[in-house]
Amino acid sequence: MVGPIIAGLVAALGWFVGYFLTKRREEHGRRLEAMMKRTERQIEELYGPLFNLMQAVFTVYEVRKQALSREARIPPADDLAFRRFVQTDFFMPLHQKMREILTTKLHLIATPKRLMSSGSESEPTHA
Repeated sequence: MVGPIIAGLVAALGWFVGYFLTKRREEHGRRLEAMMKRTERQIEELYGPLFNLMQAVFTVYEVRKQALSREARIPPADDLAFRRFVQTDFFMPLHQKMREILTTKLHLIATPKRLMSSGSESEPTHA
């Protein structure tokens, strides 16, 4: 009579342990999936565009540097006009785009740990 009761208790305990481990594995999978989606979003909407704009700034800088080198022999009167042209038509618009990305996508910089502790991506996190 004791044998069937022990067997039933062991089976019930096994079911609870299995259920707990399965839930834990599923929750871990959901957290990993959420982190992967967030990382993809960060790259697509924040880091990727910023990287491309920074590359454009470096390229414009190199072109400007070559154009203003001694070998280019730009007259001094045109030197200042060229610098202003590059500044207003290239550097300023690129930096303005970077500012826009940073101000509109700043929420994507929050770390995943802070994000997970806040409970939702749409909620602001506070340090």
